[in-house]
Amino acid sequence: MTAGPALRAADLSLIHLVAARRRGEPAAPLDPAAVTALIDGLAEDPPASPRTAFDRSARLTAAMAGLAPGPLGRQVAMLALLCQLRLDGYQLTAPQGVLAAMVAAVAERPEETDALARWLEDRALAYAPPGPEVGW
Repeated sequence: MTAGPALRAADLSLIHLVAARRRGEPAAPLDPAAVTALIDGLAEDPPASPRTAFDRSARLTAAMAGLAPGPLGRQVAMLALLCQLRLDGYQLTAPQGVLAAMVAAVAERPEETDALARWLEDRALAYAPPGPEVGW
């Protein structure tokens, strides 16, 4: 399955505000110019690797963790990753704690983005949204 539509700047800003509210923290809105630059950077083909849904989600995770550092940034990165995977037609089967550890590792070491992409590929299943009931 190839990558689907990408999250937009408005989507990422909303994810940031939702994460802040879930944590009970006041959070200033993300800088629109920084979010736009982040999205533009992700639109470029990654060097020496195929562009897959998993690669894009991993790169988004690293970028979002860098844009909003700390615990809030890691939660924003994790929510953005899950939303992007769903847009691409996947759902993650890994436990939330394990995913949080992977996101924290990428937040600390962005060079681990390729490892996160491979990890996602091993733990994501194709997602088919519920359709109309089929009668017998």
